[in-house]
Amino acid sequence: MKFNRQFLIEYKEILGNKLYYIADFHNFEFKLIIEIDGSIHQEQIEYDKERENDIKALGFIVLRFSNDEVLLRWDEVEKKVLSF
Repeated sequence: MKFNRQFLIEYKEILGNKLYYIADFHNFEFKLIIEIDGSIHQEQIEYDKERENDIKALGFIVLRFSNDEVLLRWDEVEKKVLSF
């Protein structure tokens, strides 16, 4: 699978101003977004939930992993990405 890093997703326009989220990784073929969360995300749970709902409403699939999952349990992360 090919992924683009730091991909802009336009989710809203207000008074001619476009608003974007930046996805950590994006795959065009499957409309798949992968987010890798550091410790800051423990403090912004509600924001992340709203953001994820906005992105899903645009037709994307969102998979979210913690830094520790990626670093310490890569096999599980890879399996989940390949089986979504």
